[in-house]
Formats: sequence, C-alpha cells, structure tokens
Amino acid sequence: MISQPTDAAEQLVRSLVIDASIFQTNMKYAEALQYYQKALELRPESASLRYLYAKCYLSYAFQTPYRSDFLQSAKKHFHQAYLVDSSNIELLDTYGRLVLDPQIPSLFSPEEALPIFLRLSSLSNDPTHLHSVAVCYESLKQVDKAIELYTDIYEKTENDDYLIIITKLLYDQQQDKAQRYVKNILSKDLEEQSIRELADLVIFKKDTLTYSTIVEKLYNANPNNIDYLNAHFQACMDTRQYQKLLPLVNMLGSKDAIASYEQYVFALNGHLYRDSLRLNEAGISELLEAQYKLFPENIQVNFYAANLAKKAKLQDLETRYFTRLNTIADTSKDLANELVVQLLQDGKFDETIEKSTYYFSRYPKEWVFLFLKGLALQNKSNFEEAVEIFRSAIGLNENNIYLWVNLGLCANRLGKMELSDSAYEKALEIDPTMPLALNNYAYSLVERNLELQKALKMSKSAIEMEPENASYLDTYGWILFQLGNIEEAIVYLEKSVATNQASAIVYEHLGDAYAASGNKTKAKEAYMKALEMDPKLTSTKERLEK
Repeated sequence: MISQPTDAAEQLVRSLVIDASIFQTNMKYAEALQYYQKALELRPESASLRYLYAKCYLSYAFQTPYRSDFLQSAKKHFHQAYLVDSSNIELLDTYGRLVLDPQIPSLFSPEEALPIFLRLSSLSNDPTHLHSVAVCYESLKQVDKAIELYTDIYEKTENDDYLIIITKLLYDQQQDKAQRYVKNILSKDLEEQSIRELADLVIFKKDTLTYSTIVEKLYNANPNNIDYLNAHFQACMDTRQYQKLLPLVNMLGSKDAIASYEQYVFALNGHLYRDSLRLNEAGISELLEAQYKLFPENIQVNFYAANLAKKAKLQDLETRYFTRLNTIADTSKDLANELVVQLLQDGKFDETIEKSTYYFSRYPKEWVFLFLKGLALQNKSNFEEAVEIFRSAIGLNENNIYLWVNLGLCANRLGKMELSDSAYEKALEIDPTMPLALNNYAYSLVERNLELQKALKMSKSAIEMEPENASYLDTYGWILFQLGNIEEAIVYLEKSVATNQASAIVYEHLGDAYAASGNKTKAKEAYMKALEMDPKLTSTKERLEK
C-alpha cells in the first residue's frame, strides 16, 4: 500500500497512482503505464509502486496480441520490486507464478522461481506455495527433494492428487520403488477417481502387473461395474493370472447386466490359443472344467475349449469335450464340418473318411462331406476312389472349383489324362484366374510335353498372382527348361529353392537345368540335395549315375 502523503510530492504520487488505477480498470493499459512511470520517477525506491507497474505490464501483455517484450518488462519490474521488498506475499506469488509458467517458455525459469517460493513458504501456510517449490525441484531434476516435499504436502492436505504425482516421479526414477509405493497407497482409503487415475498412470508406464492389482481393487469395490469387470478380466489375461480368472468365469452366468457372457470366454480362449506355449500353467484345467459345466450347448465355446484341452494335453477333458461335440454335431452340420476338417488337418485320414461318411448320411445334401472324404482318400493315395467321390460331390455342386481341381489332380495320378484335362478346363471355366488350377493344368501339360506355350501362359499367370509360391515357380521354370530357355529356367528354379519350401523334385529340376548349362558341379549338388530330401527318388539316382 502507498503510505499517507506527507508533502506535495507524496500528494502528486498518490494522484498519479489513482489515475493510473482508473485507466487500468478500464483496460487502458498504455495510459496507465504512463501514469505509473511518472509516479515511479518521483518514488523510484517504492517496491509497491514498481509492483503495480509490473502488474500493469502483465495485464497489457495478455490484452494485446501476445507481447513477449511486455512480459519481459513485467518480469524485470517484479524482480526489482522483489529485491526491495521480499515480504510482500502478493508480489512474490505473482512474480513466482510468472517465471514458473511453462506456457511462457521465454520466461520459464525454475532456478529463478525456487528462491521466490521458498521465501513465500516461510511467510505463508498456503500449501500451494510448497507445491510450487516441489514443482521447481521437479523441473530442476532434484526428484528426491520433490518427492519428499510432495509427501509432506499430502500429509498436511490428504489430497490424493499428490499420491498420483509421487507415483509418477517414482516410476520415472525406478519402477520397483514405484511398485512398492503403489502397494502401500492402495492400502489407504482412496477416492475411486484417484484409484482410476492411478490405474491410468500405471498402465501408461506399461506396468501391467501393478495395473492388474489396481483394477482388481476397483472391481472388488464395485463388482457391478462392467468397465471394472472388463479391465480386471483383461488384466488377468495379460498377466497370465489364470487362477484369478476362475471365480470370474464361474460368476459370469449370474451377471444380469451382461447381455452375452460368452464374449468373455471367447476372449479368454483366444488369449489361451495365443499363449499356447504356457497351457500347462496352473489354472488352465480348472478354467476349461468351468467352461465344460457352464456351456453345455454352446458350440463355439465347446469346440475351442476342446482344442485347448488337446493342446494342453489334458486327455480326460479333451475326450469329454469331443464326445459332447460329436453328440451336438448330429444336429449341427456346421459343427460336423469343423470336426471333420479338424481330423483332416491332424492327418487322421481314416477317421476323416469314417466321420465324413457318417455325417454325409445325416446331411445327404451337404457336398462338403464328400469333398473332405475325397481329400482324405487323395492323401492316402487312393486316387481311384477319390475320383468317384469327387464326381459324386460335383453332382451336388457342379460349380465348386476345388472339386474340379482335385478331380483333375487325382485323374492325372491315375493316368486318366482326358478326364484330368477336362476337369481342369471346367475349373478354369468357373474361374480363369485361379492360381492352383492354372499351375496344376500347366504342370500336367509340360509333363506330357504338350501345348507348352499354353502351359507357359497359364503358369506365368499363376506366379504373377503368387510370386513366392515354390511350386508355381518350379512349374514355370520347368516349362522354360522344356522350351530350351535354360538360363531363364535356372533363374526361376533358383527362386523356388530360395523360398525354403521347395520339394525334392524342384532340386531335381534345378539339377537338370544346371547340367544342361554345363555346370556339372552345381548339378551334382542339386541332385544330392534332392536325394537328401527324398532318398527313394529313383529318377535322381539315375541322373547322378550318369
């Protein structure tokens, strides 16, 4: 405050300040600054006058389009006033906040702000001043001092926000310290919002185990909150705490608020599939047992749980699940299809034939069971019967390209070339761009040295669509070889080998190409590799003997 005037000069100063205040109140800062400046010329030693002058500059800086020069002037005069009077709490607070505002980078200076707020803290019990001191320490990387001060403020205010701040600093310092701290503060009676903020912070720091503990606390406090259930369920999966998932799975059916609790089990089973290397861990068998009891009729749950039991080598559960599935499959053609496909993929061709025959008897219009049976017969090299099965399936679905392609393949193996060619022609009539049909037909032609230009064109189309397919590259290379284009043939045969998926016959073809080019050393190496992959390949043995 300005002291009472004792003479004419003091009277003038007071008058100037009053006029300046009026201008400032009306946001006429330029005029106000002029009056404050005249007053300062009369009383340059007055800290209070300089403080008012600085505040006017500050207001002017933000009233105009951002003026950094005005801010610099305000800071300069705040500092001069502070040097004269460091006991004015309002002055210290305004000055300190100005140089600790990260939104004003040109003025931001925690080094300058620290002594100001330390002084303020000695004059005032306002915890915000201590907070500003802690912010200074934090900005100056004096983390231990900042944590100590934030802790002190929390003890005085019991404001949970400080627990979040301390936790963040601890995570920035050392994660195990942060984890211990979180464990301690979770024992406190925190507000729900504070726990949520803590969870957000911890997951941001990628500490999934601690996050799991926090969301479990949230869920236990409010088990009817679907968001907390979702978070707890997901966290248990992410941290592989499968035993904690058991009570959740068991109670899902009683959750009236959940429209479809199967979604949780689908998510769980999908996770377990991705974590298949750890299916022997504690809790897995119990989870699958729970699903067995909770979902007696859900096809998808039973199907995936059965396969999980199989992967986990839980033989009793596997048997029970598949027994149940076989019963359900009697009234579900889709499940029956999946079960037969599973057998085929597992290489159980005799069981595939048996089951596909059985299910076709139950669903006589479903050509897919004949198709699966034909594939199993084909894999057993029973091509004669496979041809008849594929023909029967075509009678039910003559527009399925895969039936025609496999009919063409089996007929080819039997030497029934007219049937094979007509099957491939029909397949390409259905879809002229199917790579498998194009490749197989092309290979069939080149093996008979027929229509090589037609074969070349089809083969090229196949590799254009699947340029990394080892078989398709081999076909194209082999056609080039038969056409006498040896060097280009080698290029494509080498590409086939480079995929690491080439068969023994590809190496035999590559050996032939090397031999034709005069490179006997590489030819021998290729033939040896072919025999290494298939010791019974007599054609390769004959080539080596020559």
